[in-house]
Amino acid sequence: MSDFVLETPRLRLRHLRLDEADIEAISAIFGDPVAMRFFPSTYSRSEVEEFIQRQLNRYATDGYGLWAITLKTNEQVIGDCGLARQLVSDTAEVEVGYHVDRSFQMQGYAIESALGCMKFAFDQLGLSRLVSMVRPENVPSRRVPSLGLCRCEPQCPEPPSAPPASAVFCPERISHRFGGTAVATLADFAARELSIPRTLPS
Repeated sequence: MSDFVLETPRLRLRHLRLDEADIEAISAIFGDPVAMRFFPSTYSRSEVEEFIQRQLNRYATDGYGLWAITLKTNEQVIGDCGLARQLVSDTAEVEVGYHVDRSFQMQGYAIESALGCMKFAFDQLGLSRLVSMVRPENVPSRRVPSLGLCRCEPQCPEPPSAPPASAVFCPERISHRFGGTAVATLADFAARELSIPRTLPS
């Protein structure tokens, strides 16, 4: 069975693998003190292996998890991005999250992969909302919430118990900002905000 999940203009997302190549690629991120400065600590190799195994378990039980971000040009793994069930102040949510290798940051890859995952969640999984929990001081990761896709409309009220640093995404909000359907507007968003050709998969 193919482990391919989705593609965006520059990226392909696939299942993480518990092999040497993926362990090394994810370790390069999770073992980097600068990349992990907003997390409690860096990860050891064994902790990276446990992280990948958790994603494999999520694929089997939930049908999704955090996936490997690979470049279309050479299939290099540059990070992970995907969906994960989270309990936020006793409320069950699905979070979109990502980690990108520091040498590939500030090139729009995190936003591009997150948009692809949002499209997958809304179109393929039929979800009506996603959350993203970002620490206030993590300015780079706050770029997606700050772009106006997550200010809640009456259709997707933010639960009172949600942390102040969380953001809520929903198809209605995306359509409200750009007009049209949520499917089309994610591609429009990528073209307008990231200068990426409008070729997100249908």
